[in-house]
Amino acid sequence: MDSTRPQCTSQVPMQQTVFGPVPQHWDLKKCAEICQTISVGIVVRPASYYVSSGVPAFRSLNVREDRLSTRDLVFVSKEANESVLAKSKLHTGDVLIVRTGEPGVSCVVPAEYDGSNCIDIIFARPSATLMTSEFFSRFMNTSTAKRQAFKARTGIAQQHLNVGAVQRIEVPLPPLNEQQEIVNVLRACDDKVEALEQELVLLEELFRALLEELMTGRLSALPLVEQ
Repeated sequence: MDSTRPQCTSQVPMQQTVFGPVPQHWDLKKCAEICQTISVGIVVRPASYYVSSGVPAFRSLNVREDRLSTRDLVFVSKEANESVLAKSKLHTGDVLIVRTGEPGVSCVVPAEYDGSNCIDIIFARPSATLMTSEFFSRFMNTSTAKRQAFKARTGIAQQHLNVGAVQRIEVPLPPLNEQQEIVNVLRACDDKVEALEQELVLLEELFRALLEELMTGRLSALPLVEQ
């Protein structure tokens, strides 16, 4: 372990930023400074490229906070994906960012969807030497990032994010090892929440089953135990 690195939060010198206090050794960078690419998916007549099966193309409804949903996937042809649609071809680790509806909601493209495409959503490709994709996605889903996204929305009838707005979003940037530690802690929290939610579902099912047994008379109420 690096003996020069502070081991306790209370020992870490802090700096005041627009986000509030953050560790002094963290940088503050705009997305444009830490991403190799920030661009937008297919926006001109995307439906004209749809095929019944082929290359998955993600839309806003597929982007959930820190996870990719494959519900109601659409597809584009392999030929179009390698030619006219190549500009928005995705790579493993790209971060998808919703433009319209829920601006700023983000998730990471997993390895199994390397080479896929996207429709009317922003995709960002973080520089691997500066920021991990999952840390970026996690940050974009915080209230701090969403406030910036909300202020940056344009349009009246259909408010949405544009590439320029995402480029200007500021990110508090820890060193890579700390980014990974933060991501690991958040993953563990997610796993715990998921386990508790599954337990709650099982308890609710058990309660309904017992209630039905009592109401139909198949199970007698347990007598109260006198104290």
